[in-house]
Amino acid sequence: MIAGRSALSPDGALVSTAGDIVTTDTGRVFSESVAIERVAALAFSPDGRRLATLDDETLVVREARSLLELACAQLRHSTNAYTKVAAICEQGG
Repeated sequence: MIAGRSALSPDGALVSTAGDIVTTDTGRVFSESVAIERVAALAFSPDGRRLATLDDETLVVREARSLLELACAQLRHSTNAYTKVAAICEQGG
């Protein structure tokens, strides 16, 4: 996985840049950013089925191969929760 604003799924089949998800073999766009304006960090789940995207105050978790949003939370940049989520995203999972 690539830390920060782009991430590669564990199986190497998908790449996400700024929250857009694209296949690595054909370049097909599976989904585009949802509810995120400026991506600060993102990461695929270890099984590659989900993508967590974090901006300055919002965390969105969604299915990697669809637009299905599984969770969305407003986080304040100064909170401990924001720091923990950002660290997880930056570490890639």
